[in-house]
Amino acid sequence: MTQQAGGALWHMSEFFGWYAFKAPEYDAAFAIDFHGPGFVLVNAAGQRFGDETGYEVHERLRALVNVRPAAGYYPALPVFGICDGGTLRAGALNGVVGTPNDYRWSDDNLAEVRKGWITKASGPGELAERMGLDPSVLTRTLTEFNASAAAGRDDLFGRRAQYMAALDLAGLYAIELWPAVATTSGGPRRDALSRVVRPDGSAVTGLYAAGGAGTVWGPFTHSGGGLTDALVFGRLAGQQAARP
Repeated sequence: MTQQAGGALWHMSEFFGWYAFKAPEYDAAFAIDFHGPGFVLVNAAGQRFGDETGYEVHERLRALVNVRPAAGYYPALPVFGICDGGTLRAGALNGVVGTPNDYRWSDDNLAEVRKGWITKASGPGELAERMGLDPSVLTRTLTEFNASAAAGRDDLFGRRAQYMAALDLAGLYAIELWPAVATTSGGPRRDALSRVVRPDGSAVTGLYAAGGAGTVWGPFTHSGGGLTDALVFGRLAGQQAARP
């Protein structure tokens, strides 16, 4: 609509998002959060690829660009979230971020296990086979994570000791995850008076923008930046629109 009115766009290469589960029965994905320290995220090769708890909530997907050729890691989708029974029962995997789907995720996630959305296994090898992963790679990944949790030191990615707990390898659960867009950080380009501008920088008469769509911060709206943008530029837009 901005372009139809003659306005320009900016920051269109960036977006915010979460790891999410795609249920075949629903159009929208379910954003997923783990509520206990006994979990890891692995790529399609069965490898960890970052500090699972070290990103601001809007920035979690940035771990997917953590390319480490020397360590033999390249991004590969899908991602698999793996946890043990304690973390599974610590809270609903979906719910921190809402969903447009008409579905209430169970508090202990067991309904989703029964639906087949979450896969259960009695060991790393069995889980790998059910998820289509290399059993030897996944077993090594989980064993190394458990050793890091026991030592209180993650030499691979620096995950903090208080956010790690060794997984019970005799009772594992996994859910397939994909990057999901929460909102774009791109949108109408604006000037210092909150006026939407054309590609040449001139203002589009009567058109203003504020807030997260086209924020001046680009991708860096965490820690209240998006709200500050909305307050400041919302006030400017109102002042400009009210001028005779």
